[in-house]
Amino acid sequence: MPAQRKTTNANTAMTRRDVVRLLQKGGGADLSKTDLHGADLSGTYLCWADLHGANLREADLRGADLSCADLRETDLRGANLDWAILYGAFLGRADLRGTSLDKTDVRGADLSWACFGEASDDEQLKHQLWRRGAIFRETTSVRVAGRFLEGAGGFALGFLLMSVAGFLCLVGLRLLFSRWLKRNRELARVPSRSGCV
Repeated sequence: MPAQRKTTNANTAMTRRDVVRLLQKGGGADLSKTDLHGADLSGTYLCWADLHGANLREADLRGADLSCADLRETDLRGANLDWAILYGAFLGRADLRGTSLDKTDVRGADLSWACFGEASDDEQLKHQLWRRGAIFRETTSVRVAGRFLEGAGGFALGFLLMSVAGFLCLVGLRLLFSRWLKRNRELARVPSRSGCV
């Protein structure tokens, strides 16, 4: 099979039919380092496929099921991943520049150290993908609890003020209650004047 892959890579990119044929031979096809540049793999079932280091540049993967696939160091620049399923896939160090992941199922996909393109948009995109269930194991400045941390000072101040106000209310109520008791005791000591005209 490696000899066949070398021949295929040397002459032309693999076609969808070649990929389907490899998949029919057994689960978890070994397509590592295979040239699939521009291949139409839309709707293809590629679960558990080994695509480590494959060239999927500008490939059409619309609706493809890539669950638990090994896509480490894969070139996916400009690939169409609309409605693709990447559930549990490993895309460590994959090149995803120019690839839209807006309509892609990334739940449980490990996108650690993947390249997304411009650094200014990189952290924002990672944060969006993280919120949709993607996994990032590298140390980044992704804001995990961004909204909570931004308003944390306001929450702390509000909590402090409410605590002080609550304490003062309790002290005030205790004072009022103690005065009420004192007054009732004084009224109880005053002899009743019944029978006097």
